[in-house]
Amino acid sequence: MVHRDQSAFQIPTSTRKEVTLLLKKDRKVWRKFRKLTTGMQEELIAFCMGNKGLKITYDPFLRKF
Repeated sequence: MVHRDQSAFQIPTSTRKEVTLLLKKDRKVWRKFRKLTTGMQEELIAFCMGNKGLKITYDPFLRKF
């Protein structure tokens, strides 16, 4: 039986400010982010913060790119 370390499956959490700064580092990424609706921006930020998962069966983020 394989013992798995639980910490290996934890997603690192970030603050809203950290996520925003990360997005702003790349002009292309920031420009695409700004084109998203406010609701989509909030979903992406929540995902990056580790608060929410992505909708796997219906992923509107991928349609924008």
